[in-house]
Amino acid sequence: MPLNDYCGSSSVVECLLAKEKVEGSNPFCRSHCCGKTPRHWRGGRGFLSRSRRDNSLHPLIFFMKKQIFPVVIGVIKKNGKYLLTKRQSPKKEWNKWQFPGGGLEFFEKMEEAVKREIKEEVGIEILKTKFIPQVFEIIRPKDNWHGLLFVFLCFPKENNFSVRINSEASEYGWFSFREILKLDSLLGTKEIASFIEENGF
Repeated sequence: MPLNDYCGSSSVVECLLAKEKVEGSNPFCRSHCCGKTPRHWRGGRGFLSRSRRDNSLHPLIFFMKKQIFPVVIGVIKKNGKYLLTKRQSPKKEWNKWQFPGGGLEFFEKMEEAVKREIKEEVGIEILKTKFIPQVFEIIRPKDNWHGLLFVFLCFPKENNFSVRINSEASEYGWFSFREILKLDSLLGTKEIASFIEENGF
């Protein structure tokens, strides 16, 4: 299928293969196969721009959307209870309880990421972490979301720390394991708490 309307490349295969060699922020068509920025990027119409030639979606859109997201999760325990936050609208799955955490950024180590996320979301400085040796896989087909969760026990720098949530949460709370099992929580929350309890972390 010709892609000249986008980057000047002659085939989908060329663009996909060249993707492996790319360095920089334009991961597909700005490549060694053509060296040009796609017109639908330059025009500012977004990734869902359609071809003027055949009115079909760019064939690389579907390739780009199929990705797995690495997520770091921070677990803070105090007096036998876990710190959870309630997701704030307009986040997907809003109004559900969850452990603080978020996406891993490029070139960021996981321990650095979880410390950053805890600081941003609940205002707590973390002194050290302990990795939970289990990767949790979460799939939400309705949101087109597939994530791998890497969980860390987090130990605050101060014993008398205070919680200050940001705009991503509407409230926070401390819950025992039994209480967590009864909560309306984000997929993965109960599984994480269960694994920690069952393995004595």
